[in-house]
Amino acid sequence: MRILVVDDDDVIAQALALALGEQHYAVDLASDGDMGWNHATTCQYDAIVLDIMLPKLNGIQFCQRLRSGGNLTPILLLTAHSKASLLIEGLDAGADDYVTKPFDLMELLARLRALLRRGQSALPPKICWGHLRLDPSLCEVAWKEKPLKLTPKEYNLMELLLRNPQRIYSSSALIDHLWSLDSPPSEDTIRSHVKGLRQKLKSAGVTEDPIETVYGIGYRLRKPIDPSLESPKLDEAALPETPISTLLIPSPNESLIADGMGRLWRQSQSMINARLVCIDQACSAAKRNQLDPTIAINAEAAAHKLVGSLGMFGSDRGSVLAGEVECWFEQVRSTTPLSATVLETLLIQLHQEIDRLNNTPMATTLLMAHGSPKPTFAEGDVKGAESEGKIMIMNDNAALRRSIVPILKPWGFEVISLPGNAHLMEALQLHQPDLLILDVELMPLSGIALCKTLRRSSSWSDLPILFLTALNDSETLHRVFAVGADDCVSIPFVGPELVTRILNRLERSRLLRSLAETDPLTQVRNRRTFSREAENFLRICERQHRPLSLAIVEVHHLKLINDQYGDLIGDDVLKYCAQMLRSGLREEDLIGRWSNEKFVVVMYGTGIQGVSQRLSDVLAQLRGKSFQADQGNVFEAHFHVGLSEYQVGETFQDLYDRTKQTLRDSAGTTSHFWNRTIHSPRLYQECSD
Repeated sequence: MRILVVDDDDVIAQALALALGEQHYAVDLASDGDMGWNHATTCQYDAIVLDIMLPKLNGIQFCQRLRSGGNLTPILLLTAHSKASLLIEGLDAGADDYVTKPFDLMELLARLRALLRRGQSALPPKICWGHLRLDPSLCEVAWKEKPLKLTPKEYNLMELLLRNPQRIYSSSALIDHLWSLDSPPSEDTIRSHVKGLRQKLKSAGVTEDPIETVYGIGYRLRKPIDPSLESPKLDEAALPETPISTLLIPSPNESLIADGMGRLWRQSQSMINARLVCIDQACSAAKRNQLDPTIAINAEAAAHKLVGSLGMFGSDRGSVLAGEVECWFEQVRSTTPLSATVLETLLIQLHQEIDRLNNTPMATTLLMAHGSPKPTFAEGDVKGAESEGKIMIMNDNAALRRSIVPILKPWGFEVISLPGNAHLMEALQLHQPDLLILDVELMPLSGIALCKTLRRSSSWSDLPILFLTALNDSETLHRVFAVGADDCVSIPFVGPELVTRILNRLERSRLLRSLAETDPLTQVRNRRTFSREAENFLRICERQHRPLSLAIVEVHHLKLINDQYGDLIGDDVLKYCAQMLRSGLREEDLIGRWSNEKFVVVMYGTGIQGVSQRLSDVLAQLRGKSFQADQGNVFEAHFHVGLSEYQVGETFQDLYDRTKQTLRDSAGTTSHFWNRTIHSPRLYQECSD
């Protein structure tokens, strides 16, 4: 199968090419969006691995353009950004999945296999033709459970035919699917590979040739003559319990990838060092107060690339340090004054971490970072551990339910197992799961009927639902997704892939929830979420007889700022105000964006005097900030603040209305320019000279 990798970081691109090559994929590389677009429109790919931050044409624009042209090739996004809004934008643009840098190569390969199956009508993890079985997760072909020794191209040819049993492939089509652009073979080479594969199958005991030659056209998969050789349906009752140890043993491919990554690390050291030199030079300039904007931009870009490449080589600490360096330069470019000493300390730690990588065998580093199993928990300890989420499994097959539990528990999941005749609604209310796993065939109600009911329920319409079923025909899959299922995994399944699918679905669900609850511009709570949480604080305040105060912070004349300097400058003012509120107040304080120019803050357990003192520090930061508009225009934004303390019996709306009146009094009696602040038990006023 043929994969296109589009990434401007050569270290990451080469590592992906190595890992995908070990999995027998043909790989083409592109270093910018335009080159990737030319490849995608010239050749046919089975999947595209695409970085978001690309020169010339970014990943989101790439997705939009590809989908608008009707191209449905699965796309896996790579990004060093974890902002919900950016990730959702990428998925809405047409991407099928995403992985954040730094990423685990094994996880990326598992997600890619899942996308490839999804694009092939959700084929099961193992593909069968009679007694011939192909396992994509191990890159292994076996006849009657005896592995065959195939070359990578022979394996690719066998996999392509098994995945597309109805299609005839000409020699040119096989070249397009199985070879990269830099090494196209002749038709004689194709015939030689087909002949070699047939001979190996015959030597292994395969009496009937699976490859049919359609003369004058090409090759296709032959239908088995004996119907008894068709893949049997799974006897779910006979499923054994899955020992978790079998899921944690590195496959031969993982060992090969680790060895290859070691070679790639040695080859990439000059590039890694060049990026460090770029950052070191910027640090020296910052210490002399001579940091040029161009140098800062180059250093920020170098740190950004180190985030992904160091994490991929097993250094999570190095990735975190590089991310902090990137943030330092980003804040400096936004005119936020920062100490060069902080940057120097980060760089010392980053150099030490890279020295550690140089002195540690890469296979050991990767095993420590990605290959070591999650800690296992005793049956009674799982609920007490920090949970990744609650997974509810509803299936009539007790053996299947038992086999899933040891797969999920080591990952920190709390597992609730239910038979098909359980009262689902009562169980949902009791356990409040984060994800539900259903079977299609349940008694007395089918899983499809239950899924349809949940999607119509106001309480459970957003609950992620995954089907786990032995039925993988196209009609069943259509019915499953038509009623609102989020994903479908075929039985038999690969344990790590099931975990990856669940983690992916939960992560996307949390992103959507975060987007629904957070103001996308300022990253604080939106009005609806803030109102709901503020009401909860009021109830707690009444029960515990504790003080509570509300503050309204208003950006004065925001509309005039937008009209005079542009909406983007107005957005910068709002984002800076939100940033100062988050950094200057306590973590437990409730901060939200109430309207276009107003922020609201609830401080539990704090009276008006304490709130007044805290906000004076925040306002001092806001007052000292200068914003730069186009054509060298510099201005200061000004703010009004109103305060009120909660009175027993008030609703939140009552408290807000009273605080809003103090804000109006403040704005109506003073100039909008302020230079000093006065503390009052009821009002935080602005005064003019």
